Amino acid sequence: MKAVTGLPIIGYKEQSAFYYPRRGNIIKQWEVAHNYAEFLGARFHEMEVKKVRSLPSEYVVIGDLKAVRIINTLPLRDASSIFDLSDKARRASERLGYNSAVVVGLGLRKQAPMQHWIYVPDKQMIFHRYAWILNYGEGTPLVRTCS
Repeated sequence: MKAVTGLPIIGYKEQSAFYYPRRGNIIKQWEVAHNYAEFLGARFHEMEVKKVRSLPSEYVVIGDLKAVRIINTLPLRDASSIFDLSDKARRASERLGYNSAVVVGLGLRKQAPMQHWIYVPDKQMIFHRYAWILNYGEGTPLVRTCS
């Protein structure tokens, strides 16, 4: 949340002891959240949204799709061009920082350790963590991998 509000963050302290569940892995987490949201009445639409108009009691997406609430998963800088924002909010969104990542996967002929990933907090290194996908849970490939 600090990064969203523009406050600087250091490292990945909040993730340092995170483990995926042994059963179901990350896909199961997503499915449970998705199913629960549908149970609560959320509807999901796969479409490219170019503009969202904000009216007093609802949002209008792509002309005729109306919603009381919208959950945005776009980067905040990109969302600012889609939503009707005040000038102040638009200027604030333009000041937000961001980063990007490239994921490279390698297959290794070694036993994977118990960790899911290990962070490398060294600005001299070109990568920030390495991970063993096999440890994310059941249903992952049987080969030992590092990415």
